[in-house]
Order: sequence, then structure tokens, then C-alpha cells
Amino acid sequence: MAHNTIGLGAFLTILGLGTFALVNFDPILAGSLYPAALGSLFLALGVTAIRRPGWRRPVMYVAASLSLLALLLTAPGLLKAVRLLFGARIPHPTIALEHSVTALVCMGFLLHLVVRLRATPRDVEDHVEQM
Repeated sequence: MAHNTIGLGAFLTILGLGTFALVNFDPILAGSLYPAALGSLFLALGVTAIRRPGWRRPVMYVAASLSLLALLLTAPGLLKAVRLLFGARIPHPTIALEHSVTALVCMGFLLHLVVRLRATPRDVEDHVEQM
């Protein structure tokens, strides 16, 4: 789970920085950096979970909470992306698509964490031994 958190953090960081570069580093469109900020937090949580095995489960609960917060913050981007698909004109479509991708990825990560964290401790230990 910690490695998935690091992967999510790297993906969101690259997505945020790439989108900010795509909009020509316009300070008015700095909202495209939200995924990068979230990604750096996920990276820190993943590294903490690896370095402190005793903290792994609580850190993953924090990651799940952060994922839910990210989903709630970027959910309007999903609605804008749907409107964009149906031909509506929206301001800053690049950022709307970025936020929709962020929301979908965070939703998938949250579902993954919920399934893994609800597993019994024995199942988690067996999964760790298989890796």
C-alpha cells in the first residue's frame, strides 16, 4: 500500500507540474498546481509508511483521508469535463480535465485503500509476505 501511495504521489506531482507548464506558467491558473501539492503530501506519506513500519496502518488512514479530501476538492472538475464532452464551452478546459483525472485517480486509490484496510491483519501480513 505504501508503494501505491508513492506512485500516486509521483503521478499527481507530474500531472500538476505538467499542466502548469501546459498553461504557460500563468499565475492566474495556479489552481493547476493543486494535484502537485497533493502529490507531494502522498509522497511524504508513502515514504513515512515505508520507513516506519509500525506507523504504516495509521499513515494509510491519513492517506485515505487525504484522498477523500482531494476527491471532494476536485469533483467539480468531473462535472466540467462532462459538460465539455457534450460540447459546452467552459473556461480553462485544461484545468477541468486535470481536476477530473485527479478526482478519478483519487477515487480509485481511496477504494483500493478501503478494501485493503478492511482486510484482517492476517490477510495484510500474508499480502506483505508475498511481495
